[in-house]
Amino acid sequence: MKNLSKERYLHLFETVSAKKNLALSVVWLGRVVTGAVYLYYPLALLWLILRKDTLWVPFLAVPAVGFAAVSLLRKALNFKRPYEELSITPLYKKETRGKSFPSRHVFSAFVIAAVSFRLNFILGAVLTLLGALLAACRVLSGVHYPKDVLCGAALGLLIGSAVWLF
Repeated sequence: MKNLSKERYLHLFETVSAKKNLALSVVWLGRVVTGAVYLYYPLALLWLILRKDTLWVPFLAVPAVGFAAVSLLRKALNFKRPYEELSITPLYKKETRGKSFPSRHVFSAFVIAAVSFRLNFILGAVLTLLGALLAACRVLSGVHYPKDVLCGAALGLLIGSAVWLF
C-alpha cells in the first residue's frame, strides 16, 4: 500500500472538515463506535464471570496486558499527531501531544474484537468491522495518521489472538 503523503492527508482532512455534515458524521460515528465497543466489553466480561466460564481470565488479561504494552510503546516512540505536524484543528477537542503511534483506541477495538472471536465468530467479525470504522474516523478527524491506526489494528489482532492459547 502506498504511503499517504502529508499533502494528501491534509487534502483529505480539509475535504472532510469543509463539509459540516460530513465532519459531524465522522465525529458522531467515532464516538458511537467507541462507546459501543467499550460498553460491550465489560458486559461480555460480566457475562463470562456470571456463567463461571474460566475464559473470563484471558478475556480480561490479554487485552489488559496488550493495552499496557501499547501504552508503553507509544510513550517511548512519541510520534507526533497530524494536528501537531500539519497545524490543523482536529474535528473534536484533542490536546494530547505526541503518543500517536500506534492508535490506542483502534488497538483496543481490535484486541476486543480478536478475543471476542473466541466467544462467537459473528460477534468478532462485527466488532472487527466496527474497529475498521473507528480507524477511519480517527484518521478523518485529524487525530491519527493511517500508519497509526493500521499498526493499532494489527497489534490488536495479533495480541488478541493469544486468547486462543487458553
